[in-house]
This record gives sequence, C-alpha cells and structure tokens, in this order.
Amino acid sequence: MLFLAAWVIAAQPPTLTVYLDLGKAPPALEQRVDERLRAALEGKGVPLVADPGRAPIGGSGDPLADAKRELERGVKAYRELDLDTAIAALRAAEEKAPAAATSPGIAGVVAEARVTLGLIALAQGKTDDADEHFRYAAGLEPERRLDGRDNPPEVVAAYENARRNVVKGPTCELTLASKPANARTTVDGRTATGTVRLSYGVHFVQASTDAGTAGERVDLAQPRALVTLAVAPDPVAITAALRAAARRGDDAAAGAAADALAALSGAQRVVLWDLRQQGGRVEAPLRLRDVAKNAFTWQVVADLGTAAAPDTALRKAVADLLDEARAAAPAATPRTKTPGTKALPTWVWWAAGGVALAAAGGATALAIDGGKSEDDEVVFVVEK
Repeated sequence: MLFLAAWVIAAQPPTLTVYLDLGKAPPALEQRVDERLRAALEGKGVPLVADPGRAPIGGSGDPLADAKRELERGVKAYRELDLDTAIAALRAAEEKAPAAATSPGIAGVVAEARVTLGLIALAQGKTDDADEHFRYAAGLEPERRLDGRDNPPEVVAAYENARRNVVKGPTCELTLASKPANARTTVDGRTATGTVRLSYGVHFVQASTDAGTAGERVDLAQPRALVTLAVAPDPVAITAALRAAARRGDDAAAGAAADALAALSGAQRVVLWDLRQQGGRVEAPLRLRDVAKNAFTWQVVADLGTAAAPDTALRKAVADLLDEARAAAPAATPRTKTPGTKALPTWVWWAAGGVALAAAGGATALAIDGGKSEDDEVVFVVEK
C-alpha cells in the first residue's frame, strides 16, 4: 500500500501557473512544458485557473502597437505617393486610439497621423482640411515643428500658422484626479499633476500604477474641466511587474504581484516557472507560493535535457530516489537523515504516465512523464 503525499491527498486549492519568460525561450518549448505541467497537475486533482495576464494567442494584445503599425504603413504609403492607401492606414491608426487610451504614447501616434494627413491634404489642394489636421496635431504636441529640410517653405508656414493659432487660442484649466491618489498621471504623453492648462480640442489623459493603468480621450471645449481616472488592476501590467521583480531577485515585489494576479483569477496558489539554458541543458526553475504568505514554499529545477543528449544522470538520480521511496512507503516510518548522506523520502505517489511525488525532510522530487518515451520525461527536482 502506498501512502499519498499530504500535498497531493489534501483538497487542492485553485492554482495559477505563470510563465516568467525571463530567458525568452522559444514559444514552442514554453508551450510544450506548460501543457505538460498543467496536464500533470490537473490529472492529480489540482484545479487550475486561467492566467489573466497571458496575451491572447494570435494577436499582439497591444492596441498601441496595432496603431503604430497602421501609422508606419500610412507614412510609408505617403512617401511612395500611394495616397489612397496612406489615408486609409492613417485613419485606421487614429481609430485604434480609444482602445489604446491607457498608453501615454498614443498621443504621439495620433499627432503624427494628423500631420501626415495634413501634408496629403495640402498636396491635394485641400487647404482647409490641412489646417484642421495641423491644428489637431498641434493641440497634442504644441512644441512640434516641421523640419524645413524635409518640407518646402510653404508647407512649413502652413503648419506653423495652424500651430500658432492653437497656442494663442482658448484654453481649458483641466484638473486631474486619480484613484488611487498616488497614481502617476500624464496628459498627451507628458507628466502632469494637479491642474494643467490645455488648448481646446482632443487630449489623452492617463493614470498608472505598478498594478494597472487607466486612460481617457477628452474633448475640451470649456474654460474648466475635471477628469478622474480610476486605475483598475491590469493583469498584463501586473505580469510585467512580476517578471521585472523576478529578474532583479526581489521576492517581496514578486510575491505581491503574484498575489495580485491570484486575486484577479481566484487562485489560492501560484506556481511561477521559467525556462533557461545552463551548460547546454534546458532547465525549468519553478516556485510555489501560497497566496498572502510571506515566502515561496519550495523551489524546483526541471531538467529537460536536450534533444540530442538528455541528462540521464539526473533522471537516474530521481529514479533511484523514487525506488527508495517505494521501498520505504509501506512502512511509512520516518527516516533519520545521516550527516553526509542523502535524505530518504518517507512516502511517495507514483502513477505511470502521470506524476511521481516523493518527499523528505530536506528534499522533494516530482517527475512528469510525457507518455511517449523515456526521453520525453520532464523531471523536477525540488529543494526546500
């Protein structure tokens, strides 16, 4: 009779697995290990929750990047004198602005799109349209100038006239407020606090913390206005903060970010894992955190070996440990660790094609069998 490890036999809390991606491993390898890890845990009754900070598959997940891509396409088409394509792409860049309102960089994208649309309008003899585009851009970037080396004098003069009219035109005193109050605030990509004076027209206001961002497109047409931005937790921003904390070895910040992700997903435990290359081997360090506790409870190094030369020595060491655990399990008698020798586990759970878990006072081993061949096995060696 085998005695099940307490970590396995107890009712399992909802668990979140988060890939840190510190080494920028190939996506195919990351996906392969992630699928095995999750399948192994689910197969042993561990309820898993979806990672709220994981970017959607098949898309960038970044509206600002999408807007920049359209802007680049539009500017390129303008330079190639493909004006219809340029106009369509530049308008598409601006249409993506509301979705990217939380990004301080969106004001610059929209301003650049409007300037280029103004240049196209001038080339087509549409001076009123050009003036409107130039005014829009100048409201977002009042210090912007056109380079006389790239534009003829009459074009530079047309833009400067529109910009001067905006700068000398009516302004609004916009008061900025945020929740939480200590959030960092920006207007049109520039740091701003308290009350700022802005030209009438469209502006982009953002507030951000390490846990998230908030943003809004405002159209000012009155002498005074108030904007209050409430920063909601953003799983993508929290994941970025978690990865940054892991990179610099800040356990306190990493734990706080892991707890924040857990709160968004409903998890009570978080498994952080990564992939790295050490001495020609691919390894996967893992750490487990019980939410709201002060420390990570164990560390894991998973040695995936290499396609050409899997690390059989480590697999044999783990296999030996499991064999010893099987022999010890029926008696369920705690073993005393002799100084200078390997600690023996007191119980183990082994299931072919699934998970092997052996635990001792000083070490734990977890093996996930890929089910195809011995070389597909993923071995985790845990040190407390």
